[in-house]
Amino acid sequence: MGLRILYGVNGEGLGHATRSQVVAGALLERHDVRVVTSGGALAYLRGRLPDVEEVFPLLALSVRSKPRTTGVDLATEVPLGA
Repeated sequence: MGLRILYGVNGEGLGHATRSQVVAGALLERHDVRVVTSGGALAYLRGRLPDVEEVFPLLALSVRSKPRTTGVDLATEVPLGA
């Protein structure tokens, strides 16, 4: 088998999950792939791919009135473990 790949998928909504199903499926043909996700994507992908594990999101992002937010702003405004 080829590479060992850990593939993380955003658990909110199913857009990322449906696209990741295709990408992970193609990777599985040549590599050892473990998929990690949460939320709605977890149930969706567990029924379609082998070796899908649940993880909990580290950061929760929300829409703010500020027009732009930099990565530094997010790191200081969103506490770890939120």
